Parts: sequence; C-alpha cells; structure tokens
Amino acid sequence: MSVATAVPPPGLAAAVRAGRWEEVRTLAAPLTPPLSPALTLVVARAERDRGRALALLRAALPAAGQLAPALRLEAASAALALGADPWPDLLPLLDPHAPAAPRRAAVELVRDGLGTMPLHTLQAAPLRRLPKPLGREVRAALAERRGDLRALRAVVGERQDDLAALGAARA
Repeated sequence: MSVATAVPPPGLAAAVRAGRWEEVRTLAAPLTPPLSPALTLVVARAERDRGRALALLRAALPAAGQLAPALRLEAASAALALGADPWPDLLPLLDPHAPAAPRRAAVELVRDGLGTMPLHTLQAAPLRRLPKPLGREVRAALAERRGDLRALRAVVGERQDDLAALGAARA
C-alpha cells in the first residue's frame, strides 16, 4: 500500500533557489505530512527556528532512505536552535560505521554548539558513545562552563595534543 505525499506548491522551488525563506514558509504552511524527504528538508530549513521543523524531520526519518543523514543533521541543527536535545539525531551519525561526510558534519555541529548548548543538554551527552576526541571536547566544555578546574586538569592530563586539551588549557 502506497502512502500519498504532499505535492509541492507551484513557486516553491523558485523561492528556495532565491533564498526567499519567508515565501517558502508561506507556501509550505498548508502542506500536511507525510511530505517527501526532500520536501521535508526544504520546509524544515525554512522553519529551522520553529518547533514544526523538528517534528517534520523526525516524522520523515523512517522513510528517508539515503536522505536520512541530511534529515538527521537538519533535525540536530533545529534542536540546537530551539535549545532542545540534539543527541538522538546526532548519535547515529557519530557512529564509527556511519558515512564519513555526515559524521564529520555532525562533529562540526557539536563543536559549533558547545558554547551555546544548554548546560543540561551538555550534561546529557552520551560520552561513551561519542568519538573519544569529541567526548573530551564535550567534557572540557562542560568543565569550563561549570568552572570545574579539577575536570579541566583531567582533560589536559589525558592528552596534551588535541582540541579539548587546548581549550581546557586556555580556560
């Protein structure tokens, strides 16, 4: 049994290409799920700082196929923008067996969000499931934001030649 997906309205593609995100939001507002994964990505990009984007992206993941990594990255980015938990979307991309390009993009997204991520989200980071260097960076950021000198020294003591140690030493 096939599930019908919403048809993009005329003019949506032109608005996306022109970067007219307000127009994209207006054209996409009447669309109801299920949306195709590509259309979901476009609508979510336009709605990034709104709760609708996160719900749309997560609902589209099961049928996303090869677009799943892009949807997960967009969902994590939307979650960070909303102050929500990005880890459920990021963890599959940070797996050592995940494709390299989305894995690198996920690492960069985490690094970019370390300074702005809510403290409770940093504390909830699944450190054992993160790549070791990224886990050290998260621990260093958490220690720095808490003002925990002992934890900062521990990060520096583990290894002196990575980004986490450099950040901890600067703090």
